[in-house]
Amino acid sequence: MWAHPFTPAEDSEVFSSALEGWAKIHDRIHIWDYCVNFGHYVAPMPNMEVIAANIRYLAKHHVEGIMQQGNYQSPGGERELMRCWVIGKLLWDPTLDVWRLMHDFTFGYYGDAAPAVWKYNQLLEQAGRDHAASLASPEGGIRYPMDSEFLSKQFLDEATALFARAKATAESDEVLRRVELAELPLLYVKLCRGPEFVGQEYSALTDRFEAIASREGLTHLQEGPPDVAQKVKAWRDALRTHLALQRVGEAAAKLHPLANSWRFATDPKDEGAEKGWDKPSFDDTKWALVRSDKGSGWEAQGFADYTGAGWYRQNFEVPAQPGGKRLYLFFEAVDEDASVYTREG
Repeated sequence: MWAHPFTPAEDSEVFSSALEGWAKIHDRIHIWDYCVNFGHYVAPMPNMEVIAANIRYLAKHHVEGIMQQGNYQSPGGERELMRCWVIGKLLWDPTLDVWRLMHDFTFGYYGDAAPAVWKYNQLLEQAGRDHAASLASPEGGIRYPMDSEFLSKQFLDEATALFARAKATAESDEVLRRVELAELPLLYVKLCRGPEFVGQEYSALTDRFEAIASREGLTHLQEGPPDVAQKVKAWRDALRTHLALQRVGEAAAKLHPLANSWRFATDPKDEGAEKGWDKPSFDDTKWALVRSDKGSGWEAQGFADYTGAGWYRQNFEVPAQPGGKRLYLFFEAVDEDASVYTREG
């Protein structure tokens, strides 16, 4: 289910036909499943109902062992304590109701703050249902980005208000700590979206995230080596860049972020310019799609063994009134060296 993490196994024709075929010839099947965003361990993920549906379906087809792999590298994963408890209960008895289990955990763990945290769980799962069409085949699959459709500003605002209520009603420092940890996914999404999305609170938000992450021993935000310190530094660098660009030329300078999705092709012979790859008329529809917001380059996006020149292409519109007298094209980082081609078309 790597490409379709929000689709129940029973509704996946390829998977269900394979499993049911195995079930006809064997009665001891074991499944290794994935239930977290491995590109963003802390990302909000409305998949509790899908996990429960999958466990029930697998149990009906001679699956006697299921491994649900979540954030295995550090504490701080999205709703990880509730996930472990609920999944454990479902593995013992797949007939149990996932919402009753979630409710039981929430009200047993968050004390007086539980009603607001419970409403957040409902809000998140509803956001998943409201955006079922886009989540049926999300960009990046299980590694969906932090600007996914269901992570709307409305969702983030409503969720933030719920956690403000939860923190205000926490009856002890321990419960407050638990609530702050549960809120971490919201902070993460906002920080990933950048200072232009968050506004003046971006610096304070970064400080809050770093403090909570340090207190909880969080070391990994995505699969791979430890990266929390690197990510926090990148957020602070982004803020400095944002403020610097606002000061360039005149105070009215505005940011117009490019899309995170790019067309990409390798160029081992460094002949792309000769072939006209920089021209607006060039057809790049057969090129791969990569993203610039994953915290990794092309190596982690399908080109692990490639070293050499690579081309990124993107079309964008310059606003009719961009703000200020000058236009600047800013890239946060480039490996080794780069050439930038711009063409009107």
